[in-house]
Amino acid sequence: MEAFTGAKLMQNIGDLSHQPVSIPIMDDDAATMSKAKEVLGHDLEKWSDIGHSKKSASKVHKRTCYSTSESLENRIAAAAAQKNIGYNYMEDVFVKAHVSPSKILEVNCQKLSKEKKKRQLKFEGDPEIKKRKLLMKKEKRSNTESLEKKAK
Repeated sequence: MEAFTGAKLMQNIGDLSHQPVSIPIMDDDAATMSKAKEVLGHDLEKWSDIGHSKKSASKVHKRTCYSTSESLENRIAAAAAQKNIGYNYMEDVFVKAHVSPSKILEVNCQKLSKEKKKRQLKFEGDPEIKKRKLLMKKEKRSNTESLEKKAK
C-alpha cells in the first residue's frame, strides 16, 4: 500500500469511528508508518500481521526444482488428453475408476466442449484461413525441397 493511501485510510477510520487509530496491523513498511504519524499527529504502535512476519515453513532449498517430478508427467498427460480426446476425458476417467463424476464437472466439461466446437467452426469455414493454410503448406514444401537440393 502506498504511504499516503495508508495514512489517509487510518485517518478515515479514526474519523468514522470517533476513536483514534493507535495500533495498525500491517506489513513492515516504514514509509507508511512515518506518513501515518505525520497525518494522525500521534505515535503508533505497529503490529505485523502473520502473513508478513511468519517465516516460510518449507525446508526445501529454493534452488531445488521439483517441477520435473512424476506429477509433472501426470499434468502433461492430462493436458495432452484434454487437447487430443476433448474436455470430456475427465468424465471418462471418473467412470473408468467407478467414481461418479460431479454435476459441476459435467457442466464444465460440456461448456468447454461447446466453446471448442464454436472455435473450430469459426476457423474451419472461413475461406481466408483455408487459403492461408494452403499457402503456408506450399511454402513449407518448397523450403524443404530447396534444402534437400542444397544437401545433395
